[in-house]
Amino acid sequence: MGIFTKLLKGLKEVFLGKKVRVTITSDPKTSTIIVDDKETTKGEASLKLVPGTHKIRIEAPGYHSIKNHFVVLSKPEQKFHFTLAKIVSHIKTYPGEARVFIDDKDVGLSNLSIDLLPGSHKIRIEKDGHLPVKTYIVVRHSREEFFSFNLKKILTSIKVDPPDADIFIDDRHRGNGKVTLHLEPGSHKINISAYGYDPLRNYIVVRKNMPESFKFQLPKKQTIIRVKPDNAKIFINDSFKGTGKCVVDLPPGSHKIRIEAEKHQPKKDFIVIRKNRREYFDFRLAEIA
Repeated sequence: MGIFTKLLKGLKEVFLGKKVRVTITSDPKTSTIIVDDKETTKGEASLKLVPGTHKIRIEAPGYHSIKNHFVVLSKPEQKFHFTLAKIVSHIKTYPGEARVFIDDKDVGLSNLSIDLLPGSHKIRIEKDGHLPVKTYIVVRHSREEFFSFNLKKILTSIKVDPPDADIFIDDRHRGNGKVTLHLEPGSHKINISAYGYDPLRNYIVVRKNMPESFKFQLPKKQTIIRVKPDNAKIFINDSFKGTGKCVVDLPPGSHKIRIEAEKHQPKKDFIVIRKNRREYFDFRLAEIA
């Protein structure tokens, strides 16, 4: 060692202090330790540093990085330990208490916080009475993430013809013609009515976690007229409707009827159609002697 080198070393020790052994450990042990912008070994570093303040940066995938300073004193064998905090992802659902699966693993009920490595993760969310969610979430490096999901209720659709029909489900009026609503799984009473149509009374069965669709056609309220003989002609309000039998749509009220057949006495009368009623009329013509 030359005189100049020895002199420089002596000056450094005078002004900076003599280097001391420093051991730095970190958790997790896979973390990278960088001191004064120089990378050391992973998890643990043993090095000589002059007394004073030094920069340190510690990094590991899935953990929050540490960027800080530490002070080395003028004493031998100094030790420093740093623990990185895990990066947490928060998953929230509306409504809550939904079952969450990440990468096909059940991780619990929302709302929850979970440690996830950076990258893309498959997520599935399930809750009774709601449509399942299947998608992907991306966790960024050294970032705390917040994910929220709005769960949509499973709906039942009911469509009725005519479009002005009143729809009652479990004795509660739900709308006219077409309704879309949430119904609990099981059997539900349905009543449908419309002016000029026969009412419908039935039950619908809603399956668990299944969207359902029902269609109903109400039969028109018709007036049925039967006459004898079979070849008799039927006129209603002076309009020919058929021979022997006719099925007609008539509004409520009084209607003129005329029935004619060869070798039979013609008949002229009135029929009364009641509101929201299916009507039946039978007539027999008397033969001409």
